Amino acid sequence: MGVTTSDNTRIYLLERIGRTLDQGPVIIGETHTSQNAREAIVYLIVNRKITILSIEGPIVPVPLQNNQGALNADPAMRQQYIANANLIYNAHYSFLKLITIAQKYGVRVYFHDLPGKYAMIRVDPNYDQTVDNIQNNAPRPFVHHLGQTRNMGPRNSFSGQFLGNTLNGPVNAVPHLAVLCGSDHTQSGPCLGAGRTMQAYLGIPDTSIFNFS
Repeated sequence: MGVTTSDNTRIYLLERIGRTLDQGPVIIGETHTSQNAREAIVYLIVNRKITILSIEGPIVPVPLQNNQGALNADPAMRQQYIANANLIYNAHYSFLKLITIAQKYGVRVYFHDLPGKYAMIRVDPNYDQTVDNIQNNAPRPFVHHLGQTRNMGPRNSFSGQFLGNTLNGPVNAVPHLAVLCGSDHTQSGPCLGAGRTMQAYLGIPDTSIFNFS
């Protein structure tokens, strides 16, 4: 469902997302340079509808994460991650701002995209760790966030495997989980097939997808 700032039903839709979160996860699609999706996430966090947030960003070395894989709460480590991993500039709601608000409300924050070693910017040149029990067959060199649609499927597949392992079970059974990603990740065209979309790999129905423009 597309949502714009001009919608008269914005609050109704946010409440609808909240009711959906009570039953299971949602995918919130965004235009990366727009504030709309991130403002919606903040509203849902403040209203205690989101308790787990996974963001489209590369997995980083374990020292920047706690033993559950969530982003470390230490401010210096959090800022170090953002400085290295935020390859998408958003002047309205940076990753740092969104994460700071989330952690203030006790929300567990994860990043679900391919590991940093496959990204344009390597978080740690010596980082060669793979996520346990995940087979990643992405082509090398892997170019991250350059609008190359052929990479959507492998990235979505990795995200599904990572979140399933991290959350210890089927992602579609986890209430109050919001997955933030670019809207293209939820659309069959850019993903080159409906079976390669984010929702297909997570087992989330289309009725739980909300794309904000």
